[in-house]
Amino acid sequence: MGDTDSQSSVDLQKLRGEAEVLISQLQDLAGALASYQPPEDAPLKVGQLREISKTITNLENMKIPVPDELRSLKTSLLWQTHEFAEMENISAMLEQELTKFLAKIRENAGVIIVNGERRPRRSGDFTPHSVLRECVVKSLKAHGGRAKTTTVLDEVGEMLKGNLTPNDLDLDDYNKQPIWRRNTCLQRRVMVRDGLVEDETDGGFWELTAQFAATLNK
Repeated sequence: MGDTDSQSSVDLQKLRGEAEVLISQLQDLAGALASYQPPEDAPLKVGQLREISKTITNLENMKIPVPDELRSLKTSLLWQTHEFAEMENISAMLEQELTKFLAKIRENAGVIIVNGERRPRRSGDFTPHSVLRECVVKSLKAHGGRAKTTTVLDEVGEMLKGNLTPNDLDLDDYNKQPIWRRNTCLQRRVMVRDGLVEDETDGGFWELTAQFAATLNK
């Protein structure tokens, strides 16, 4: 009896209450996000802003004066797309963090979800994020700093071939791909935050930032 009491020190009733509050907050947040109606031309302007920003960066790298009109246009587009871009960032952040949150819950519960089925968690761990990051950088560097998403992921898989853990190879319940591919995509978001990879590129490409690429060539 004493051993059971010592192992059950968690206040389950309190945890249930906190879980119910969190669920309610998430429902309210989802409703608020769903109510947002972006301007019809917002995606177009985001693309224009991205291209203008690249042009300005290229001019600056080549020591060519940037026309005032171009800077003014960038500022104008920043104001026009700020709200839309912020909503996209919030949605991406929520998706990323909730995915990790759910994975952690399943891990702590001693199970993983594979193809919709609950299975005991295999022994072993996942490939460290630092290793995934190193592989992404190596792949992009080999392609001059820019490559398609599928190319990068396939090459990361080749680099890790034979070293992936059983947990890495399980299929993610959301997109039905190996978990190591999902973790690599999540690591890309961290690399964006750290200034190593561009935030967005067209056509499903990953791209090293000019500043980080310059450090690799030293």
